[in-house]
Amino acid sequence: MELIIIILLLLGIIQGLVSVKVVQHPPVLLLSMGESAQMFCNISGDEKVEMLHSYWKLRRSQEVTLEKTPRITITPHSLVIFPVTPRDNGLYICSYRDVSLDSYKGNGTHLMITATPVVTLTEDTENHLLICQAERFYSADLNISWSVPLGEEQTHENLTENEDGTFTKVSILNLTKETEGENVACHLVHSTLRTVLYRYDPSSILYVQLFPVRVALVLIVILSLVSFQIYHHQKWKGSPSRKLRAEEQETVAAELTEAASLQTVPGSM
Repeated sequence: MELIIIILLLLGIIQGLVSVKVVQHPPVLLLSMGESAQMFCNISGDEKVEMLHSYWKLRRSQEVTLEKTPRITITPHSLVIFPVTPRDNGLYICSYRDVSLDSYKGNGTHLMITATPVVTLTEDTENHLLICQAERFYSADLNISWSVPLGEEQTHENLTENEDGTFTKVSILNLTKETEGENVACHLVHSTLRTVLYRYDPSSILYVQLFPVRVALVLIVILSLVSFQIYHHQKWKGSPSRKLRAEEQETVAAELTEAASLQTVPGSM
C-alpha cells in the first residue's frame, strides 16, 4: 500500500512538471472600426502540444465557439478579424483540448471597438428646421446640444442602431423668427472626440448649395481657354505667311542642292 501511494505521488509530481500552460496576448485590444484585430496564443509544458485540438471562443452574455469566415482567420496559435465592427466587442479566449478531452485556456483578450461619428449640419428651409446628424459612431454615449443666440431651444432627438452595430443620432432644432439667419452652433460630445462645435452660417450653407454652379463655371472657363488655344494654333498653321515661309525654305534648299552638284572634285579632270 505504501508503495502504491509513493507511485501515485510520483505520478502527480511528474504530471505537475509537464502541465500545460497557455499564454495569450495581448490582454487588451482597443481598435477603431475597420482595423485588423490580431490575437496570439502559445502553449508549453507538454510534449503532446502538436496533438492538441485548438479553438477560440467569444464570451459576452454567453460563450460561443468561433468558426472561420471571410472576416475571421483561425490558426492553432492566432486569431485575426478584419475588418472589425462594434459587434466584435467581447472577450476572446484561446483554448486547447487533448485526447483525454481535458481543456486548457488562456487568460483572454478583451477586444474593444470604437467608431468616430461622421457629422453633417443641414437646413430644411421649407420646414424651418436645422438638422445635426451624427452617423456610424460607437459607443452610444454621444450627446448633442445646441447653442442659440436668441430665443428658446425647441429640439427633439432620435437614436437608432445600424446593422453593423454602430449608431446614428439626429437632433433637430426648430428655427424661429428670432433664430433663423443667426449663427447657431451644434455641440457634440463623444468618447472618441473632444467637444466638437459645428457652426451654422447661412452664407456658408448657400456657398455649399451653389457648389454645382461653381464647378460648372470653372469648367466653362477651362473649355473656353482650351478651344481658343486650339483655334489660334490651327489658324496660325494655315495662314498665308506660314505657307510662304515654307515655300521659301524649300526653294533655298533646292538651290543649295543644285550648287553642290555643280562643284567638281579636284583631280577629277
